[in-house]
Amino acid sequence: MTQHHNYLRFIRIAFVYCLLSLITVAAYAQLEVFVSMNGDDKSTGSMDRPVASLERAIELLRERRTTDHEGMAIIQVREGTYAFVHGISLDSKDNNTLIQAYGKESVTFKGSVDLAPTALNKLRESDGISYYEINLLQHGVRDLGKLRNVGFSRASGNAAGELFVNGTAFHLARWPNQGMVAMGKVIDAGSIPRNKDLSHRGGVFRYKDSRIDRWAQEDDPWVAGYFKWGYADDMVRVKSIDREKRTITTLEPTLYGFDYKKKYRQWYGVNLLVELDTVGEFYVDRKLGTLSFAQDKPITKLSYSVLEEPFFSLIGTEFVKIKGIQFEESRGMGVYMRDTKQVLIEDCTFRNLGSLGIAVGFGIKPFEQMQHEGSGEPQDNSIGDLHQHIYSHPTFDHQGGESNVIRRCHFYRLGAGGVSLSGGNRLELSKGNNRIEHCVFSDLNRLEKSYRPAIALYGVGNVVKNCEIADLPSMAILIHGNEHTIEYNYIHRVAQEVDDQGAIYIGRDPSERNNLIQYNLLVNIPKKLRTSGIYHDDASSGTTVVGNIFVNAGERSAFIGGGSDNRYVNNLFVAAGRWAVRVDNRLENWLKKLNVYGSGNLFYDRLVGVRYLMDPYRSAYPELALQFDRGGRPSGNVFQDNRFYNCKRTLKGKRKWLAWDQSNAAKYLPSLVQDYQRMNLKDLKKTLQSQATQQHIPIEHIGPQ
Repeated sequence: MTQHHNYLRFIRIAFVYCLLSLITVAAYAQLEVFVSMNGDDKSTGSMDRPVASLERAIELLRERRTTDHEGMAIIQVREGTYAFVHGISLDSKDNNTLIQAYGKESVTFKGSVDLAPTALNKLRESDGISYYEINLLQHGVRDLGKLRNVGFSRASGNAAGELFVNGTAFHLARWPNQGMVAMGKVIDAGSIPRNKDLSHRGGVFRYKDSRIDRWAQEDDPWVAGYFKWGYADDMVRVKSIDREKRTITTLEPTLYGFDYKKKYRQWYGVNLLVELDTVGEFYVDRKLGTLSFAQDKPITKLSYSVLEEPFFSLIGTEFVKIKGIQFEESRGMGVYMRDTKQVLIEDCTFRNLGSLGIAVGFGIKPFEQMQHEGSGEPQDNSIGDLHQHIYSHPTFDHQGGESNVIRRCHFYRLGAGGVSLSGGNRLELSKGNNRIEHCVFSDLNRLEKSYRPAIALYGVGNVVKNCEIADLPSMAILIHGNEHTIEYNYIHRVAQEVDDQGAIYIGRDPSERNNLIQYNLLVNIPKKLRTSGIYHDDASSGTTVVGNIFVNAGERSAFIGGGSDNRYVNNLFVAAGRWAVRVDNRLENWLKKLNVYGSGNLFYDRLVGVRYLMDPYRSAYPELALQFDRGGRPSGNVFQDNRFYNCKRTLKGKRKWLAWDQSNAAKYLPSLVQDYQRMNLKDLKKTLQSQATQQHIPIEHIGPQ
């Protein structure tokens, strides 16, 4: 009886356990919602009765969640292209949510309106190119977008509205069709906002080509380029064109004023109907609501961007995942995140967006007028004047959250950079541990160029790892903050348009220290202007550079611009430009005004701002206490165990500005005389394997894995 009783008791327990398991499975099954192009928002959201929109799927999850449920709720998005008119906001009510493409199905979220190719009016045909016109208003586009000033020290923002033909972004009609022309003689530099001249007077400069005479009849002509310094692009409206004097007068000033006689001072005209003369160009008549463009191939897909908001805005969310989605054809960014924890963006594609792909942390509301630095108001869902605010408030807390990951994503053909990543607190030196890994970035500056990098890093303790970054006019990685790690990245063909920049760039704040740059491959950075592989600008200090490979990496592979306590150990320099390494002492001469002890001086204010004589800075960086005792002379820079192959000159600068250890060695190797411009990553690894192995550099782990 006892055995039988125990057996029955076991059966009852097993039955109850199975029943509870079934109830639990059923409960969890209710937290999976399907979305389909053929769905209905009145449906239940099951696989056979999907809803039609993401908004409804999120509503259903919120309705069905219980306080006891802590597991992952799933939104399964079926194959198709979903048009967004408004972005979707997620908050703490949406914690533990996975939004993903179902299985291996292709899912696209787009922020554009389809235009019917059958509605095109063919205006003419010339040399195999057809010129078309279409009325945007008749296709429901009420906001055509407004052109704005874009460039260095301008607010970063949305595109004005762009045309996409067969999936390719077209650009505003311009001259010249490619490249730029040299600045002509400047008659009036205009007001110079950088010098606190806010009179808002435009500049006047001469032009040579008679075709520019025709622009005088244009409704809204603009000029863009590098008007003073080669790192400061801008785009300003044309006020008038004097055909007799052959001068252009601009409506607005540019930050540093207009100038000429330098090869990086170049410009082009844009938003010119009369210059609509080649494939890939378009023009919008904002009075009539018509769009004109040129194309030489059959048109199967035609669209115009309208979405201003991010597709997803995540504020205060935890454990949210977005996987396998392609974001495209909006005016703004793809995803915005603030105060998030353990959010994962994985296997997504960000293409043809008007702004950047992902922003993590607050932006700053655009200033009323252009200024190099200033104080602004934190703002969600944009970048705005963040760069200018950070210059004045380098300890600004972006609220970038912690332990967020962007993994295996592809960013390309974007308008204004790739990812803006913050995390951690600079005053406390607490780490964000946010990561970007195994991602690919290319062609990211269709609209905004200089200082709109593939990755902008802020805060403390964030990581960029195993990424490929290529084909950019400006820098690849911009560093602000402390204790970031940049490792195993493949960076090539960047800084292609600018002067006085580096592929990896950090500068002008001696409190930004202990950043680690290791095991990266920097290749084929143009050397026609003053470019670098790694640029420690304006006394940037305290960075460790270990085990990197520089190949044909700019005019100077590594440049220490007056800084101290930078360590270069075990790096490999191959086929450097003019110099492999350059170091100067600018704080002892032309930039010494920054390093003066006392309130109102930049470096003093920045060090006092982080309380450099108190913990945690006093313990973490005791050398900061000597900042003003050094008198501006570089000290503590160390070069040890580096190898230089086929470099014309290894060092420009005085040996007293750095400790050049005898373990450094230079050598000519015929096997390394190669056409590196033609090599891909596989070829580079094969060619450099022997020298990398000798330096104990794990070259096989570089790049996306």
